[in-house]
Amino acid sequence: MSVRFQKVWKFYFWFSLVGLVAGLLLEFKMGTPESSPADIALNISAYVIEVVALVCLYGFAWQMRFGKRIFCAVFFIVSVGYFSYTIGYEMLSDVDGAITSGYFVVFLIAFMFLILLPQFIANYLYAFRSKHLWANAP
Repeated sequence: MSVRFQKVWKFYFWFSLVGLVAGLLLEFKMGTPESSPADIALNISAYVIEVVALVCLYGFAWQMRFGKRIFCAVFFIVSVGYFSYTIGYEMLSDVDGAITSGYFVVFLIAFMFLILLPQFIANYLYAFRSKHLWANAP
């Protein structure tokens, strides 16, 4: 990886970390007292997945090995599946249509996908294309 691209990945890591912390702070500040246990579990699992994705992104940006390659590969598949599931869950759970109305949903999904696409790319490259990192893995 060239030095220029490595700087871009490092910037994206810090951008993602600030976004995660801001999301957590907003979640705690606003609170969700009427949330169902399924919604709370979904939120917690989303933050856990985001933290693990940030660890993989950090490893890729700084070219460091964390854990085992198989874990990163399985995690990549799980995170893409989880992202797809949460989009479907959010759209289907809004039965009254308050948030999910027409073009707004398409815009929101496209925006989230564009924000997360670099993370998916970095996690894929880290797990499947960084053979030099995993060459001497125990």
